[in-house]
Amino acid sequence: MAEPRETTLALHRTVFERNLRLLERTVDGISDEAAAAPLVAGGSNLHWLLAHLVVSRDGLLARIGGHRVWDAEAAEAFGRGSRPAAEAPAALAEQLARLREQQARLDAVLERLDDEDLGREAGPMTVAAWIEFLAWHETYHLGQATLYRRAAGLPSAVG
Repeated sequence: MAEPRETTLALHRTVFERNLRLLERTVDGISDEAAAAPLVAGGSNLHWLLAHLVVSRDGLLARIGGHRVWDAEAAEAFGRGSRPAAEAPAALAEQLARLREQQARLDAVLERLDDEDLGREAGPMTVAAWIEFLAWHETYHLGQATLYRRAAGLPSAVG
């Protein structure tokens, strides 16, 4: 029988992989122009959302011994509470490429974590708590991405 640590990390790795696959399907067919449109006045847009997911994964990677794909300035521009800029940070395809690169980095780091690593404090939470939070956080934002897809006139990417 698998150890609880191995089972938990394997489940989180699966969630991150599933989130990326679903995000790729959700974004497929949306133009960069449509991705710049907010759902509500003053709200974010799909470009901001993908950049936010990139900096969120970067934050976790930095906390667990991995390497960011973007610099700290991006974290400020697309972190919690930031507002979408008039210009898209990058094309949707480029943002997805960053997320794919992060997926490989995240997988490699999660593969080598042990119980001591998981229990280590990393700011206000443990490493294990950060991993769980990011899995939830991404899933939350995937729901929003689905709304952008529907606003672009495309059918659901799921079922």
